[in-house]
Amino acid sequence: MQLYPHRYIATASGRAVGSVTVSGSALPAIETASPPEFGGPKGVWSPEILLTAAVADCFILTFRGVAL
Repeated sequence: MQLYPHRYIATASGRAVGSVTVSGSALPAIETASPPEFGGPKGVWSPEILLTAAVADCFILTFRGVAL
């Protein structure tokens, strides 16, 4: 466990058209786009899916931390 404060740095870059690349320190880049519901391509991570995945991930990791 690291002492506080914890710092999480992420960056995003994109152009007027096309996908957006998000990355974090020492992490692989992820290509994202608008979800299909807003005219984006299928099969690409969207901010909405990333947010939902983060909530689900936190739930499981918290449960795991309490259960162990």
